[in-house]
Amino acid sequence: MVDELNVRKGSRDLPGEGKNVSILGVPLSFGQSMAGVDLGPGAIRVAGLAPRIEKLGYAVDDLGDLPLERPRSLPPVGEKLKYLREIHEACERLASAVEKIADAGRLPITIGGDHSIAIGSLAGIVKSVRKHDERLGLVYFDAHADMNTPETFAVW
Repeated sequence: MVDELNVRKGSRDLPGEGKNVSILGVPLSFGQSMAGVDLGPGAIRVAGLAPRIEKLGYAVDDLGDLPLERPRSLPPVGEKLKYLREIHEACERLASAVEKIADAGRLPITIGGDHSIAIGSLAGIVKSVRKHDERLGLVYFDAHADMNTPETFAVW
């Protein structure tokens, strides 16, 4: 009934009204072996992410993609933790960027195709939330949880 009245008056209560979102793409592909997952941020943008968020009333600032260096060599044969150094560096940089976004009072949305970005995304938001004595809610979309350790990780 209330929504019907708001529609008739030409106004809508939007969940994002007065709130700010920053989108950060993370074109990482080191955490798995499927080619093309680093194109995930671009594909998500082409699908209309920012305009859809704006329709909810949020002010959206797309920060582009986190610049990442590509590995210059292949990992040793049989290595279970491929590109560990590169993933660690990318996640450290991502954590710092997410922390800055949250510290500025904006909701960070990280987009990518590699499940490894969860590490930096979560680390950054947790650092900010702890500093400001806030509570954290998380929405995490992934095809699978990827909660592996070196002992449980299957060789590709």
